[in-house]
Amino acid sequence: MTKTLALVLLLTGWRPALAAGEGILPAAAKDVKVSSAPAAALQTLKGVYHYEGLRDPFLTPGAGAVVQKDWQTVEFSIHNLVLKGILADPAGNFAVLVDGASGASYILKNGYLYNPRKKLVPGVTGVVQPKQKTVHLVTTDKDVQTLILGEDTRSREGL
Repeated sequence: MTKTLALVLLLTGWRPALAAGEGILPAAAKDVKVSSAPAAALQTLKGVYHYEGLRDPFLTPGAGAVVQKDWQTVEFSIHNLVLKGILADPAGNFAVLVDGASGASYILKNGYLYNPRKKLVPGVTGVVQPKQKTVHLVTTDKDVQTLILGEDTRSREGL
């Protein structure tokens, strides 16, 4: 049985544990000096992975790229706005409005209308009525526009 065990250990390449201080390499291999070849030119990510036109894997799905648009219309009119949503908050009610001509988003908060850059739109005030799902906008010229949630500009014009 001892001969069989020795034969199995020999065939599997088993070696006894090394004593403290003994090296793993044979004596002839300890004297070999290692030289390194000159470093190869490092490749950049762009050289290996062509990612132009592909989506960013670290963005959340549907986030897309940010597109800067010129939000400021030539002539702002409360009649171009469409009510997209009403939000209730302990601090007050908010309304999200979108300009149909430019696509810019406006916020009606605490009776004041704010543009996409969070600046006050001069001369426009309003009231959010969440139970009726309506928003009333009033200009300094006493021009009144009532917006109903879910109603777009075509249904207001009778088209």
